[in-house]
Amino acid sequence: MKILHLITDLDYGGAENFLINLIKQKKIRKHKTRVIVMTSGGLSVQSTVKEGIDVQTLGLKRGEFNPLRALRLVRMIKKFDPDILQTWLYHADLLGCMCKPFTNVKNLIWNFRCSNMDLSKYSFQSRIVFHLLKFLCKKPSLIVVNSNNGREFHEHAGFTPNSWRTIPNGVDTEKFKSFNNARKNLFTKLNIPENYTLIGNVGRFDPMKDYMNLFRAFSLIKKRIKKVKFL
Repeated sequence: MKILHLITDLDYGGAENFLINLIKQKKIRKHKTRVIVMTSGGLSVQSTVKEGIDVQTLGLKRGEFNPLRALRLVRMIKKFDPDILQTWLYHADLLGCMCKPFTNVKNLIWNFRCSNMDLSKYSFQSRIVFHLLKFLCKKPSLIVVNSNNGREFHEHAGFTPNSWRTIPNGVDTEKFKSFNNARKNLFTKLNIPENYTLIGNVGRFDPMKDYMNLFRAFSLIKKRIKKVKFL
């Protein structure tokens, strides 16, 4: 089976990381896969290529719609002739949907990797893309979401696709596990006293992450616990 993935970029992010880890799985390696990146690449492109993953770039600028690049994408899809075209994130979902009628692709799968978005905090273009996807949501064979909240959010927004599939991100328990002296080594590296509590948060800077609410929580914690650091 040939599987073609279309994604906005390969910078550091949840969807990007999930895609890379998915393709690296032995079961997926049995199939012929390729990744097309809409932009010129991203911070993870070189490491992804070193893993033996076939990556090609389209060269679009962020927020740009270029008919010539779209035509090039159609040619790239037709040349690879995939059994499945799987698109990741809203802009890639839309572009893949627009190109599909000009190819032989029979199975289009969208990926939604978010929930509870306040669209008013995003660009006008992003809001247009969101509403276009809602109008076109019966075009893909199914839509994959990574949480029940994600599905509920989109259903409430008016999405009525042919089929939903919820596939949680999961955690690599071999990579994320307890290590002896890990806490001590980290505290030493950050110059934090051992009797302190360290609270950390990992994520890209985006309105969806609601950092203002996190900062308010940090402020309340700081009033109650003096020996605490935030990372």
